[in-house]
Amino acid sequence: MNWRHRYIKKTSFGIQYFVIVTNFKSTFQKFIETLGAASHRYILREIIIVEVVLDTERIILPVLENNDKDGIVLYYHNMYHHDGIILKGQKSKWWYKITCSIPAGQNCFKKLQAIGDTVSNLNKYFWNRRTNTERMYNRLDSNANPIKRWYSVSEKFIPSNLISLVEFWLLNEHIEYVKLNITPFYNLPVLKKYASAHIRPLEFIMQKVQTASFLSCYNVKQESFILSALNSPFDVESWILIQLGIWVMIISLTLLPRVLSSDGVMVVVGILLENSVLNQSEKFTTRFPKRSSKYGIHLLIAAWVLLAGTTLTNWYKALFTMELVTPPTYAPPWETTLDIEGIQVLMPYNLLDMTGMETAIDRYMRFYISISEIFFPYNYETK
Repeated sequence: MNWRHRYIKKTSFGIQYFVIVTNFKSTFQKFIETLGAASHRYILREIIIVEVVLDTERIILPVLENNDKDGIVLYYHNMYHHDGIILKGQKSKWWYKITCSIPAGQNCFKKLQAIGDTVSNLNKYFWNRRTNTERMYNRLDSNANPIKRWYSVSEKFIPSNLISLVEFWLLNEHIEYVKLNITPFYNLPVLKKYASAHIRPLEFIMQKVQTASFLSCYNVKQESFILSALNSPFDVESWILIQLGIWVMIISLTLLPRVLSSDGVMVVVGILLENSVLNQSEKFTTRFPKRSSKYGIHLLIAAWVLLAGTTLTNWYKALFTMELVTPPTYAPPWETTLDIEGIQVLMPYNLLDMTGMETAIDRYMRFYISISEIFFPYNYETK
């Protein structure tokens, strides 16, 4: 059984159930039991066997429990089985039978979780002992009470790091089954400082993954045009529409009266600049008398006073004041960091080699070691 097959999900995806549906239940059970210590390869893949049979019409049917048509039997594998281990007051065994009712299928998963949690707690008896704990075992008298002898040791054990503390805790749990000669599955990592040698230790503990955002001022320049602050309140399209409206008003006030004159320019610009040209200019009063029959011209002037002389000018002054108070923003001429000329990106792994098949922690470890070699290169002259 190839547990590293490419069709099998990696263990980094979390807890997984490997369900074997077969009519040779005993054969598969014997094979899995012979794995022994090699069963650590499928950690987090909890093995479940479902026994089935073929009826006369070659239809696959599950083996029923006590002829219960609505029931199904699952056999859960205990990878931490040992003859001397006690599990919930009973001796440990290789397989635990779980009976599920098809109408109440949601309870089946709860039963699997319950037995899985109970079995997983047995992993504390399958850790390899390190040097500190080995010395403590040597001080124990095999004929004396282990628990009593443990607390009679005069030397105090003060853990120097988290690994030592876990070793101490595992020893306290493991001491009950010292004489069982259990084959360990797991080894505690050894914490080391980085040496000055060229070959560095490969122990790596990933504490957290921190993402980064990039900020660059590449080709981002401040506007050098001296009048940029004056035209910044409106965009180009708005200025074009404003100029178009000014020219329409100038042409209208020039051509609508019978006599052509340039007084229309003075009226349009004066209202736009908030000058009192309506009453102070004699040319305006004579050209556009108040009691004139041309009510359309007066209506047009009133609309221009309301829209341009009041709304537009106040709007411009408000935006202009905000531009002076609020810091300006400048859009960069690039969209991604790869658009910047000469940009260099440190990749955590090579996409063309075998690292694409590694787990996340292996890729981070490889990246961490590569960065360490770059910033702390080995000096052959000091050797």
